[in-house]
Amino acid sequence: MKKAAWIAAAAGLAVAVSTGGAVTVWAAAAAKAPVTMVPADLKWVPVAPDAPPGGPEIAVLHGDLKKGPVGFFIRMKSGSPGTMHSHTSDYNAVVIQGTIVNAADGDTAPRPMPPGSYWFQPGKAKHITSCNAGADCIAYVSFTGKFDFVPATPPAAAK
Repeated sequence: MKKAAWIAAAAGLAVAVSTGGAVTVWAAAAAKAPVTMVPADLKWVPVAPDAPPGGPEIAVLHGDLKKGPVGFFIRMKSGSPGTMHSHTSDYNAVVIQGTIVNAADGDTAPRPMPPGSYWFQPGKAKHITSCNAGADCIAYVSFTGKFDFVPATPPAAAK
């Protein structure tokens, strides 16, 4: 009986995370009041004020981008190649839609991540996050501190 209850709870959590439902639980805990957001409630903004049109966008769900911790959805267009960058803080992420590739600096064979995949990115580590062609990508991202986007120079090609 206990095993069946545990399996049901784990399945419920997996569904909540894959649909973004767990985010409302975390936001409610911080706000001390229930919070529910549906897609129409999300306010999408460019990932950086100087980002070109059509670039990645974020919708903050809880926390403070400038102070952290913070959780948000990030949305990238299908086929977006991404650019080399880093962040000051560590983050955890879960793919909700599309297929995302998060390539660490020097990674020659990064794994494509379909919906339900998870990745951890250490702060200050250079990486490129891209969206494979076929569908726009959405991921839930949770930063342990403030959010920033620090452009980085990719390594020079070997001659």
